[in-house]
Amino acid sequence: MGLDLYVGPLTRYYLGDWETVVQRFGKESGMPVTIVRPASNQENKEPKLGPGEILDLVTKWRSALSEGLGENLQQPLDWPESANGEYFTDKPAWDGYGNLALLAAYDEHPGLLPPVVACSDFSSDPAWQASTHDDFRSRYTTILLPELWLPCRFAFTFRAADVTGSEVWIGSSITLLEQLTSLNANAVKASLEQLTQWRRENFEPGDTFEKASRFGLAMFIELAEKSVLHGLPMKMDY
Repeated sequence: MGLDLYVGPLTRYYLGDWETVVQRFGKESGMPVTIVRPASNQENKEPKLGPGEILDLVTKWRSALSEGLGENLQQPLDWPESANGEYFTDKPAWDGYGNLALLAAYDEHPGLLPPVVACSDFSSDPAWQASTHDDFRSRYTTILLPELWLPCRFAFTFRAADVTGSEVWIGSSITLLEQLTSLNANAVKASLEQLTQWRRENFEPGDTFEKASRFGLAMFIELAEKSVLHGLPMKMDY
């Protein structure tokens, strides 16, 4: 099961009117590509509703979420929603995201030795488990936990039902970008030119942890910047 990142209106996402980078490449090269998602997610992520109905669902969900968070927010949740708004997407894959998460976890636990080879099961890693433990106050919670980031300012993460009713971790893409910037400054100190270079250097299974984590960092920074700049949600798709 692969992992893509989507930045754009949630209405367009749930309508299914967007393409992953693999789909786009397939179209441009004349090679048909079919994205197969788990059957349990298929009904939720591709509801047979029209654009207006999905837009109504998203805006009602956003209003209910905003009301539920209440005084925890400086201002109500808001961002542009439409069925045909601009979107951005790319594919960090689970290795890109997982090793980025480990880069953050090992920065918080310098007494632990990070892996040499890219890790394919980050959730069993001792540093990740330590950083996500209930008793630990992580500096990188918005990197480590959410799969949905809203383009609104708040410093906390929380679990709530998404538009389909599935329980997910949610955070702020503004805070995400701040934490990614802090992680870069603390752990790798990359310039904009270096991040651009790492972003272009894909990785393969068996590559180093350093290469995979830096690729993930560069991609997440780029898409988090687009989320903040355009005021659009950022979501994992798998």
